[in-house]
Amino acid sequence: MKDFCVEVMMFTLLAIDFGSPWLLTGLAGASIPVVIHLLSKRRFRETRWAAMKFLAEAARKHSRRLRWEQLLLLLIRCLAVGCLALAFSRPFFESAHSDPAGRAPRHLILVIDDSFSMSYATGPKTRLDRAIELARQFVEESRSGDAFSLLTTSASAESQFLEPTFRTDSMLAQLDRVRAAERPADVIGTFSQIENLLATKVQPERKELAVISDFQLRDWPTDVSPAQTRLRKTLERIDTQRVEFSLMDVGRQEASNATITAVEISPRPLLVGQTATIEVDVSIFGEWPEAGFVVELEVNGKTLGAQNLIDDSADRRRLAFEHQWSDPGQHKIVCRVREDPLSIDDTYYTVANVRNSIRVLLVEGRTSAPERDRSSYYLQNALSTVVHSSLAQSMFQVSVVDELGFSDLPLDEFHTIALCNLPVLPESSVVRMKEFLTRGGGLLICWGDLTQPAGWNSALERLNGGETPFKLLDSSARADRETEAWGFLTDDLTHPAVEVFQGNPGTGLDSAIIWERQDLLVSDQNGIVPVLRFDDGSPAIFEWRLDAGRVLFSRMSFDARSGSWAPLSGSFPPVAIRMFQHLSGSDRDERNTKVGEVLSGSWGSRQWVGGLKMSTPAGTTLELPTAPQAGSESATAWRFSETAVSGFYELSFGASGSGRELYAVNVDRSESELTPIDSKSLQQLYFPNGAGVRRSAQTGPRGDETLLPIENNSLIAGLLLAATALIVVEVVMAWKFLAGLICLGSF
Repeated sequence: MKDFCVEVMMFTLLAIDFGSPWLLTGLAGASIPVVIHLLSKRRFRETRWAAMKFLAEAARKHSRRLRWEQLLLLLIRCLAVGCLALAFSRPFFESAHSDPAGRAPRHLILVIDDSFSMSYATGPKTRLDRAIELARQFVEESRSGDAFSLLTTSASAESQFLEPTFRTDSMLAQLDRVRAAERPADVIGTFSQIENLLATKVQPERKELAVISDFQLRDWPTDVSPAQTRLRKTLERIDTQRVEFSLMDVGRQEASNATITAVEISPRPLLVGQTATIEVDVSIFGEWPEAGFVVELEVNGKTLGAQNLIDDSADRRRLAFEHQWSDPGQHKIVCRVREDPLSIDDTYYTVANVRNSIRVLLVEGRTSAPERDRSSYYLQNALSTVVHSSLAQSMFQVSVVDELGFSDLPLDEFHTIALCNLPVLPESSVVRMKEFLTRGGGLLICWGDLTQPAGWNSALERLNGGETPFKLLDSSARADRETEAWGFLTDDLTHPAVEVFQGNPGTGLDSAIIWERQDLLVSDQNGIVPVLRFDDGSPAIFEWRLDAGRVLFSRMSFDARSGSWAPLSGSFPPVAIRMFQHLSGSDRDERNTKVGEVLSGSWGSRQWVGGLKMSTPAGTTLELPTAPQAGSESATAWRFSETAVSGFYELSFGASGSGRELYAVNVDRSESELTPIDSKSLQQLYFPNGAGVRRSAQTGPRGDETLLPIENNSLIAGLLLAATALIVVEVVMAWKFLAGLICLGSF
């Protein structure tokens, strides 16, 4: 008996409420058919005539049937109008436990989407502001005994309140600390945390999960993907624990947004006195505003120009600005979109490293040979021909050393290194060279008669940390070696090192002759990029990307021993110059990272006095610990993981922080496209066992945020279907009552 009473008390009573109750005034329209019926009864004057008694007798026989037919037809008309009025008033079911005084205590888990799309604002309030107001309503309308937990989708430690609290003031204070994060939502990670929280069996036993978000399609994918599968599986496991879901949508279907997705600076490398072109890619999502968008460029805090984007039905535009570098060093480049409803992704930061010159190190393996037999001699002469137009000095600062001098030379001060005819790369130099490439340096490897293929293959594998896409072959022992000669193909000159010759025949590149080259076996064609090809189709010079640096490999030496190209052809100096420009143009791409990613770096033999300090865009300065670089005796490494906001991070080192390096951190643009998932797909894909989606609106008495009711589409659809059926029955019944009655029975 006791169990029966408990079951009766826990039975959920349902009541009907309305999302637009003022439309219930339409029920008064149900009286219209009655009024029309009454007005249609016109007054008449009775006049007796001879045949009247026969008609009166017939009318008395059928009057009762006709009266019931007319009343039924009138009732159908009234019901049709009433069903339409009820459907338009958006009815929904509300359970009895919505009354705080009549339900058991609950553990309310609030999930607030604080990703950067929630910063979208078309008025004084952002989506996140509305979300926090709705969360406060949940807490304030609670009853004694309710427990609360708070999670945010960006996993911000400042906004997490996993340990349940029974104090409403503590939860309200925690809600006030929620801020929009500059990173996308991690919905899967958030619900995994909830799954772990539910496993702790915290009292009270009744669990309610309220998710307040703009439900972006990026976070709730509708296409079949591993991310969708993982999220659905996680929600299914949560649903097995009898959790009540409430979904509150604070987004809007119409949303326009402009964001800068990329900034490219050319030509590379960046040199003082050079006029650079700064190209800005702007992506437009949603509807264009009438005034368009304004994009401005800022260099070192000074606005250099602005351009207005007007609707041209293009989703992506590229704008170009020009700027001349006047000083060497690291420059802060900021591009931003003005007056945009989503401000977090309006700014794009990048660092431009401008140099006075390109510092080149040439390592010669045959130092005792005559100049005509040394590749470094021809490379040095080619680079010395380029004079800096504004500084009246050579664009390249070239240093030449032998193999012994290279073994002890610090590599930090060079942008590009060329290894010319070295027998092997020593073990100690492999580690130093890997550090150099990791920091964005460029390396040119020139074959020569001293080159030992087996030793180089081993060194390149250690440099790569595994198999390389090519192997050098030992051809010196071949008894059938015959004298051969090769020329260059000029049909594909798209690489930056040779593109200047494209469409320019007769410049000497097509008449060069090479009679000695390194035999090569390419195992992975996708692992290398041909720069220049021999006339048999095999690569003469090719590029191999390694870490953050660039590696060019030449199968021939740049001297008179292997051919006539280097000493005699006028095409050799331009190719040599552009090869070194290309190798030094990487500018350490790892300096441009995303919010939440780790900043890291290392130095080889560079020494500094004092520790490292990192200054953040928030104005804080933190000291960084250092550690020896793995696998190196002299390198020092550092890491910085607190990149919570976008902007410029400045690393200072040396005596009194005299040295500095800048790092640009940007938000992940994957959430800039504000496309939401529709309510039907959200419920069918992720909450098939029941979860209503409510939308927010500022309809409160003080203009505060309130929740629109859960739209019960099935109930509304049923009412509309009933109204349509009644209208059809009324038309048929007015024509022929029996046919209308059959039609009514069929419906």
